[in-house]
Amino acid sequence: MRLAVVVWIVLSLGGLSRGNDLERTIDAIRMVESSGGKDKADGDDGRAIGDYQIWEPYWQDGTRLLKVNWPYEDARDPAKARKVVRAYITGYQRAKGYPATPETWARIHNGGPRGPEKKSTLVYLEKFRKNFAELYGKN
Repeated sequence: MRLAVVVWIVLSLGGLSRGNDLERTIDAIRMVESSGGKDKADGDDGRAIGDYQIWEPYWQDGTRLLKVNWPYEDARDPAKARKVVRAYITGYQRAKGYPATPETWARIHNGGPRGPEKKSTLVYLEKFRKNFAELYGKN
């Protein structure tokens, strides 16, 4: 019983932050890309679809990393898209040796495998930080 209480307290206070940071990052990315799923319009002249505004090459990489064969149209399915985003951002973060941080993951989502190295992702990073803070506070 005591262990269950300790686990609940740790999770409630944001413990085990790596997993929480990753899931919170994905939530904030969704907010930046589609206002949390409210904006269903395709972006980038129809080249980015779904709640996470995923391009087809991103989808192909993410599904390859997940070892699934989902058609690109499934990027409109929020549950499948979330799995692909998770696989893509963590897969490239590890492969490139980047730190496992929300900022790194957001910049990979926006700029591809080398996103954290690109100045062009800094504008996106500010939007991400604003949404992350609105969702989860400053921590």
